[in-house]
Amino acid sequence: MSNAPLLEPKTWEAKKGWGLEKIVDVEEAKGQLLFALPMILTNMSYYAITLVSVMFAGHLGDTELAGATLGNSWGTVTGLALMTGLSGSLETLCGQGYGAKLYRMLGIYLQSSVIISVFFSILISILWIFSEEILILLHQKPECYKMRQNLDLWTKWTKSFSY
Repeated sequence: MSNAPLLEPKTWEAKKGWGLEKIVDVEEAKGQLLFALPMILTNMSYYAITLVSVMFAGHLGDTELAGATLGNSWGTVTGLALMTGLSGSLETLCGQGYGAKLYRMLGIYLQSSVIISVFFSILISILWIFSEEILILLHQKPECYKMRQNLDLWTKWTKSFSY
């Protein structure tokens, strides 16, 4: 049993201290936190871009704030979330193909994902072209939509340069 440290029985009495050390493996938690820190900072930075743009729009006025929020929500829900979901499925399939050493299937997964992503990008582009009519059908105020068009142009530029 000495060759397999993971199979050795753990005794709670052997742990030193009286607090957190008895409940949580502090070294493991520290390692996981350091491993996740870049991802945490990346996500916080990504959401800060949207937050700052909406905050500045809120200082301009109520209509500008409504337009900025509408633009961010419309772009995120109809575009970013959908494409992120499609990319997430590729990540799962490619990881399985690489792990099983099925490199031919890895290429097929990649090519089919690119075709599907291009197809959905075209659909989303068509949706965004007709977004004024769709939002008016959904009873959005026309002045909020017009403000969304103006602010959306600047938001897209700042998001594209942030990557």
